[in-house]
Amino acid sequence: MVCATTPSGKIWYSTIAARGKSVACTKSGAVRKKKGIVWVCGVAKGKKTWRATAPLPEIVTQAAASTEQVQAPERLSTEVGTPSNPVVADNNVLSNPAIADEPLVTTPTTVETTVPQSSTSTVASTVPETTVPATSTTSTTVAATSTTTTTVVALPISFTNRTTANGLGMNRVIAVYVVGSTVYVTTGSGLSISTDGGTTFTNRTTADGLGTNIVNGVLATGSTVYVATTGGLSISTDGGTTFTNRTIASGSGSGISGVNGVYVVGSTIYAATGTGLAISIDGGTTFTNRTTTNGLGSNIVNGVYVVGSTIYAATTGGLSISTDGGTTFTNRTTANGLGRNNVVGVLGSGSTVYVATTGGLSISTDGGTTFTNRTTANGLGSDSVYGVFESESVVYTATFGGLSISIDGGTTFTNHTTANGLGHNFVRSVFVSGSKVYAGTYSGLSISD
Repeated sequence: MVCATTPSGKIWYSTIAARGKSVACTKSGAVRKKKGIVWVCGVAKGKKTWRATAPLPEIVTQAAASTEQVQAPERLSTEVGTPSNPVVADNNVLSNPAIADEPLVTTPTTVETTVPQSSTSTVASTVPETTVPATSTTSTTVAATSTTTTTVVALPISFTNRTTANGLGMNRVIAVYVVGSTVYVTTGSGLSISTDGGTTFTNRTTADGLGTNIVNGVLATGSTVYVATTGGLSISTDGGTTFTNRTIASGSGSGISGVNGVYVVGSTIYAATGTGLAISIDGGTTFTNRTTTNGLGSNIVNGVYVVGSTIYAATTGGLSISTDGGTTFTNRTTANGLGRNNVVGVLGSGSTVYVATTGGLSISTDGGTTFTNRTTANGLGSDSVYGVFESESVVYTATFGGLSISIDGGTTFTNHTTANGLGHNFVRSVFVSGSKVYAGTYSGLSISD
């Protein structure tokens, strides 16, 4: 490689070595990245060249070809599930809450980095060019054996909003779940399904077998769709065309009435209800209900998540954890570091547990024994947190004041609001699939551009 100076900074000419082969700079905007050092292909003095830029504010997510179907986040391994993103009783009816927009600040660091010819990682995204001062140098050694492909997206993110004009049952979105190009959106007027990535939707209601039209949560695996409604757990085996509803009245076991959220692992179904956590081990034919008698913090369960043999139940009285299949629970509260005992949702990734509370986002790195709470002081749009999603150490948090995104594991957040294209600052849920971020807001489903 040849180093030279141009009016726009230091550049590396012509090629980058990867596995002993030269990688030519042939397409402007192409990016290669290795351990935080971003190489951008651009034109300087009439030649296409690679520029070694400094690390930029970025979100790193697993790259996926547009033709691939993403069955579930990679962290789930063989499990299938989603954050419940439930409805909390005292938040079902709101009248256009006014949320103050917060300014977004993203200041990139500029540093010239020397990268040896053994770098082999690729980056499938375009990153803005950054001026690199010649006075600052940092040498980084990159092993040739690393070939991880990542996508780099600079903050802030912009969004396009989908509404009833696109087929949603209602603009007030409660939860969202995505598998490949199929997007499932729950509202107070049914389950809206899109098979074109969220461009258009078809709405399902009680006419299609749903328990009620108020849908609190959804999960899909293959052609089976599980829908949490205020009138029971509705299950479809034909991709969401028709449903069979499970309730106490239908003899499905105690505990199945108003369902706030659902999680599925194989043939085991976990239904978060207003009267306990109902568990079925036969695909939803019969259920056994767990309550405060079994150690739950409250019988009102807002959401449920499962990691391996550990069950996390979000209740209005704390986060209840079971390690014996749901027979007994140990309850965690503010005494263990939770922001509030009213837990709205929960998500687990290995030994890290993210808990959405009405007093902040509480994060545990020891499987839920102790927690550190994050609030507006850390950049959250609001202390009232309704949903959380994690992908490749990037934490997406749905709050009453916007969608807050952290690229440092939940230490600090950048907040996104209507100024970034969100339908509303009240964000009820969030889901990430591939390079797309889906935010369920009080005024539509907002999809990142």
